[in-house]
Amino acid sequence: MYSIQCNNFEQNVLQQIKQITPNYTLQNNRIILNYALTIVLFSYKYLASQPNSVNEEIETLPTLHIYEDEWRSKKHILVNRIHSLLGYNTCLHARLCNCMNISEDIALPFLQQNHLLGALKTMYYYALIHRNQVVAIAAFSFGRPMRRLPEGVLSYELVAYTSLSDLTIVGGLSKLLNAFVHDHNPGDIMTYVDASFTNVYNNAFTQLGFIFHSITMPITFVINTTTNERNKYKKKSLLTHEIIYRNNGNAKLVLSISY
Repeated sequence: MYSIQCNNFEQNVLQQIKQITPNYTLQNNRIILNYALTIVLFSYKYLASQPNSVNEEIETLPTLHIYEDEWRSKKHILVNRIHSLLGYNTCLHARLCNCMNISEDIALPFLQQNHLLGALKTMYYYALIHRNQVVAIAAFSFGRPMRRLPEGVLSYELVAYTSLSDLTIVGGLSKLLNAFVHDHNPGDIMTYVDASFTNVYNNAFTQLGFIFHSITMPITFVINTTTNERNKYKKKSLLTHEIIYRNNGNAKLVLSISY
Protein backbone atom coordinates (compact mmCIF):
# COMPACT_ATOMS: atom_id res chain seq x y z
CA MET A 1 0.00 0.00 0.00
CA TYR A 2 1.12 3.55 -0.68
CA SER A 3 0.90 6.33 1.86
CA ILE A 4 -2.39 8.17 1.83
CA GLN A 5 -0.53 11.47 2.13
CA CYS A 6 1.65 11.16 -0.98
CA ASN A 7 -0.89 12.04 -3.65
CA ASN A 8 -2.67 15.28 -4.59
CA PHE A 9 -5.85 13.35 -5.32
CA GLU A 10 -5.86 11.89 -1.84
CA GLN A 11 -5.10 15.26 -0.26
CA ASN A 12 -8.00 16.77 -2.18
CA VAL A 13 -10.35 14.06 -0.90
CA LEU A 14 -9.14 14.64 2.66
CA GLN A 15 -9.72 18.39 2.36
CA GLN A 16 -13.28 17.67 1.28
CA ILE A 17 -13.76 15.18 4.12
CA LYS A 18 -12.67 17.80 6.67
CA GLN A 19 -15.46 20.07 5.42
CA ILE A 20 -17.98 17.28 6.01
CA THR A 21 -16.86 15.89 9.38
CA PRO A 22 -13.90 16.25 11.77
CA ASN A 23 -14.32 12.64 12.88
CA TYR A 24 -12.16 10.52 10.61
CA THR A 25 -9.17 8.22 10.81
CA LEU A 26 -6.68 7.07 8.16
CA GLN A 27 -5.65 3.49 7.45
CA ASN A 28 -3.44 3.19 4.37
CA ASN A 29 -5.75 3.95 1.43
CA ARG A 30 -8.85 3.99 3.65
CA ILE A 31 -10.63 6.81 5.43
CA ILE A 32 -13.05 5.85 8.19
CA LEU A 33 -15.66 8.53 8.89
CA ASN A 34 -17.68 8.78 12.10
CA TYR A 35 -16.94 5.08 12.71
CA ALA A 36 -19.83 4.54 10.28
CA LEU A 37 -18.42 4.71 6.74
CA THR A 38 -15.27 3.48 5.02
CA ILE A 39 -13.96 5.30 1.96
CA VAL A 40 -11.39 3.40 -0.10
CA LEU A 41 -9.26 5.49 -2.45
CA PHE A 42 -7.83 4.31 -5.76
CA SER A 43 -5.39 6.83 -7.16
CA TYR A 44 -3.82 6.50 -10.59
CA LYS A 45 -0.60 5.49 -8.86
CA TYR A 46 -2.34 2.72 -6.97
CA LEU A 47 -4.10 1.38 -10.06
CA ALA A 48 -0.91 1.52 -12.13
CA SER A 49 0.88 -0.56 -9.48
CA GLN A 50 -1.53 -3.49 -9.84
CA PRO A 51 -3.33 -3.30 -13.20
CA ASN A 52 -4.54 -6.90 -13.28
CA SER A 53 -7.18 -6.47 -10.59
CA VAL A 54 -7.93 -4.78 -7.30
CA ASN A 55 -8.56 -7.46 -4.72
CA GLU A 56 -9.97 -5.72 -1.71
CA GLU A 57 -11.68 -7.40 1.19
CA ILE A 58 -15.36 -6.78 1.74
CA GLU A 59 -15.65 -4.08 4.38
CA THR A 60 -17.65 -4.48 7.58
CA LEU A 61 -18.89 -0.87 7.40
CA PRO A 62 -20.85 0.68 4.54
CA THR A 63 -18.20 1.49 1.95
CA LEU A 64 -17.68 3.98 -0.86
CA HIS A 65 -14.91 3.35 -3.40
CA ILE A 66 -13.51 6.49 -4.98
CA TYR A 67 -11.39 6.27 -8.13
CA GLU A 68 -9.27 9.23 -9.12
CA ASP A 69 -10.81 9.54 -12.59
CA GLU A 70 -14.34 9.60 -11.16
CA TRP A 71 -13.37 12.09 -8.44
CA ARG A 72 -11.88 14.46 -10.98
CA SER A 73 -14.83 14.23 -13.39
CA LYS A 74 -17.82 13.64 -11.05
CA LYS A 75 -16.68 15.05 -7.72
CA HIS A 76 -20.04 16.62 -6.85
CA ILE A 77 -21.80 13.24 -7.14
CA LEU A 78 -19.28 11.53 -4.87
CA VAL A 79 -19.37 14.31 -2.28
CA ASN A 80 -23.14 14.07 -2.12
CA ARG A 81 -22.86 10.28 -1.93
CA ILE A 82 -20.70 10.69 1.19
CA HIS A 83 -23.35 12.97 2.66
CA SER A 84 -26.01 10.37 1.87
CA LEU A 85 -24.12 7.45 3.41
CA LEU A 86 -23.52 9.48 6.57
CA GLY A 87 -27.20 10.38 6.75
CA TYR A 88 -26.61 14.06 6.04
CA ASN A 89 -28.66 14.28 2.82
CA THR A 90 -32.19 15.57 2.72
CA CYS A 91 -34.62 12.62 2.80
CA LEU A 92 -37.80 12.35 0.77
CA HIS A 93 -40.26 9.45 1.01
CA ALA A 94 -41.20 7.90 -2.31
CA ARG A 95 -44.86 7.81 -1.27
CA LEU A 96 -44.87 11.61 -1.69
CA CYS A 97 -43.80 11.25 -5.34
CA ASN A 98 -45.65 10.40 -8.52
CA CYS A 99 -44.17 7.77 -10.83
CA MET A 100 -44.24 7.97 -14.62
CA ASN A 101 -42.54 6.80 -17.79
CA ILE A 102 -40.44 9.64 -19.25
CA SER A 103 -38.66 10.35 -22.52
CA GLU A 104 -34.97 10.03 -23.26
CA ASP A 105 -34.76 13.80 -23.73
CA ILE A 106 -35.65 14.27 -20.07
CA ALA A 107 -33.79 11.27 -18.69
CA LEU A 108 -30.35 11.68 -20.27
CA PRO A 109 -29.49 15.16 -18.88
CA PHE A 110 -30.61 13.98 -15.42
CA LEU A 111 -28.42 10.87 -15.61
CA GLN A 112 -25.46 12.90 -16.89
CA GLN A 113 -25.71 15.22 -13.91
CA ASN A 114 -26.42 12.65 -11.20
CA HIS A 115 -25.06 9.21 -12.20
CA LEU A 116 -21.37 8.28 -12.20
CA LEU A 117 -21.72 6.51 -15.55
CA GLY A 118 -23.38 9.52 -17.10
CA ALA A 119 -26.11 9.53 -19.76
CA LEU A 120 -26.83 5.85 -20.33
CA LYS A 121 -28.99 5.23 -23.39
CA THR A 122 -31.50 2.42 -23.07
CA MET A 123 -35.14 1.57 -23.80
CA TYR A 124 -37.24 2.70 -20.83
CA TYR A 125 -36.90 5.44 -18.25
CA TYR A 126 -39.12 5.72 -15.20
CA ALA A 127 -39.02 8.79 -12.95
CA LEU A 128 -40.23 9.88 -9.57
CA ILE A 129 -41.75 13.35 -9.73
CA HIS A 130 -42.04 15.63 -6.71
CA ARG A 131 -43.57 19.08 -7.05
CA ASN A 132 -43.21 18.93 -10.84
CA GLN A 133 -39.49 18.07 -10.59
CA VAL A 134 -37.75 14.82 -11.52
CA VAL A 135 -36.03 13.59 -8.37
CA ALA A 136 -35.06 10.01 -9.34
CA ILE A 137 -34.79 7.84 -12.44
CA ALA A 138 -34.57 4.10 -13.07
CA ALA A 139 -33.45 3.03 -16.56
CA PHE A 140 -34.42 -0.36 -18.02
CA SER A 141 -33.42 -2.31 -21.14
CA PHE A 142 -35.74 -3.84 -23.73
CA GLY A 143 -37.02 -7.32 -22.93
CA ARG A 144 -35.13 -10.49 -23.87
CA PRO A 145 -36.22 -14.14 -23.88
CA MET A 146 -34.27 -16.31 -21.45
CA ARG A 147 -34.14 -20.10 -21.19
CA ARG A 148 -34.87 -19.82 -17.49
CA LEU A 149 -38.25 -18.24 -18.29
CA PRO A 150 -41.39 -19.69 -19.92
CA GLU A 151 -41.90 -19.02 -23.63
CA GLY A 152 -43.22 -15.54 -24.30
CA VAL A 153 -42.05 -14.18 -20.94
CA LEU A 154 -39.21 -11.65 -21.07
CA SER A 155 -36.34 -10.60 -18.85
CA TYR A 156 -35.35 -6.94 -18.51
CA GLU A 157 -32.22 -5.28 -17.13
CA LEU A 158 -32.20 -2.51 -14.56
CA VAL A 159 -29.44 -0.50 -16.23
CA ALA A 160 -29.22 2.36 -13.75
CA TYR A 161 -30.90 4.01 -10.79
CA THR A 162 -30.08 7.41 -9.41
CA SER A 163 -31.69 10.29 -7.57
CA LEU A 164 -30.75 13.93 -7.32
CA SER A 165 -27.26 13.66 -5.89
CA ASP A 166 -28.10 15.71 -2.78
CA LEU A 167 -31.32 13.83 -2.05
CA THR A 168 -32.01 10.42 -0.50
CA ILE A 169 -35.36 8.96 -1.52
CA VAL A 170 -36.67 6.37 0.93
CA GLY A 171 -38.29 3.54 -1.04
CA GLY A 172 -37.47 5.20 -4.36
CA LEU A 173 -36.10 2.23 -6.29
CA SER A 174 -38.79 -0.07 -4.95
CA LYS A 175 -41.54 2.24 -6.19
CA LEU A 176 -39.95 2.53 -9.64
CA LEU A 177 -39.53 -1.25 -9.91
CA ASN A 178 -43.16 -1.77 -9.00
CA ALA A 179 -44.28 0.70 -11.67
CA PHE A 180 -42.16 -0.99 -14.33
CA VAL A 181 -43.46 -4.45 -13.36
CA HIS A 182 -47.05 -3.17 -13.54
CA ASP A 183 -46.52 -1.82 -17.08
CA HIS A 184 -44.39 -4.59 -18.64
CA ASN A 185 -45.13 -7.83 -16.76
CA PRO A 186 -41.52 -9.07 -16.83
CA GLY A 187 -40.60 -12.63 -15.93
CA ASP A 188 -37.64 -11.19 -14.04
CA ILE A 189 -35.42 -8.13 -13.78
CA MET A 190 -31.64 -8.43 -13.63
CA THR A 191 -28.92 -5.98 -12.71
CA TYR A 192 -25.15 -5.98 -12.27
CA VAL A 193 -22.86 -4.88 -9.44
CA ASP A 194 -19.07 -4.79 -9.26
CA ALA A 195 -18.00 -8.10 -7.71
CA SER A 196 -14.61 -6.71 -6.69
CA PHE A 197 -16.11 -4.98 -3.69
CA THR A 198 -19.77 -5.84 -3.26
CA ASN A 199 -21.08 -8.54 -0.98
CA VAL A 200 -23.06 -10.27 -3.72
CA TYR A 201 -25.35 -11.99 -1.21
CA ASN A 202 -26.13 -8.98 0.98
CA ASN A 203 -26.46 -5.56 -0.60
CA ALA A 204 -29.05 -2.90 -1.43
CA PHE A 205 -30.44 -5.00 -4.27
CA THR A 206 -30.73 -8.26 -2.34
CA GLN A 207 -32.65 -6.33 0.31
CA LEU A 208 -35.24 -5.68 -2.42
CA GLY A 209 -35.44 -9.35 -3.35
CA PHE A 210 -32.70 -9.72 -5.98
CA ILE A 211 -30.79 -13.02 -5.77
CA PHE A 212 -27.20 -13.72 -6.83
CA HIS A 213 -27.06 -15.51 -10.18
CA SER A 214 -23.50 -15.55 -11.54
CA ILE A 215 -20.26 -13.63 -12.11
CA THR A 216 -19.27 -12.21 -15.50
CA MET A 217 -15.75 -12.32 -16.90
CA PRO A 218 -13.39 -9.56 -15.65
CA ILE A 219 -13.48 -6.31 -17.61
CA THR A 220 -10.31 -4.42 -18.51
CA PHE A 221 -10.49 -0.64 -18.74
CA VAL A 222 -8.07 1.98 -19.97
CA ILE A 223 -8.06 5.23 -18.02
CA ASN A 224 -6.76 8.44 -19.56
CA THR A 225 -5.07 10.28 -16.70
CA THR A 226 -5.15 13.56 -18.65
CA THR A 227 -8.83 13.64 -19.61
CA ASN A 228 -10.01 11.35 -16.74
CA GLU A 229 -11.98 9.26 -19.25
CA ARG A 230 -12.48 5.52 -18.75
CA ASN A 231 -13.28 3.11 -21.58
CA LYS A 232 -13.15 -0.63 -22.18
CA TYR A 233 -9.63 -1.62 -23.17
CA LYS A 234 -8.93 -2.60 -26.77
CA LYS A 235 -5.63 -4.23 -27.61
CA LYS A 236 -3.30 -1.38 -28.47
CA SER A 237 -0.16 0.28 -27.21
CA LEU A 238 -0.81 2.45 -24.18
CA LEU A 239 0.06 6.13 -24.30
CA THR A 240 2.23 7.57 -21.54
CA HIS A 241 -0.83 9.11 -19.87
CA GLU A 242 -2.92 5.93 -19.97
CA ILE A 243 -3.17 3.13 -17.41
CA ILE A 244 -5.15 -0.08 -17.40
CA TYR A 245 -7.35 -1.48 -14.67
CA ARG A 246 -9.16 -4.80 -14.62
CA ASN A 247 -12.00 -5.53 -12.23
CA ASN A 248 -13.00 -8.94 -10.94
CA GLY A 249 -16.14 -9.11 -13.04
CA ASN A 250 -19.68 -8.07 -12.28
CA ALA A 251 -22.16 -10.01 -10.21
CA LYS A 252 -25.45 -10.66 -11.96
CA LEU A 253 -28.44 -10.35 -9.63
CA VAL A 254 -31.95 -11.40 -10.60
CA LEU A 255 -35.32 -10.36 -9.21
CA SER A 256 -37.92 -13.00 -10.00
CA ILE A 257 -41.45 -11.68 -10.46
CA SER A 258 -44.32 -13.70 -9.06
CA TYR A 259 -47.95 -13.01 -9.91
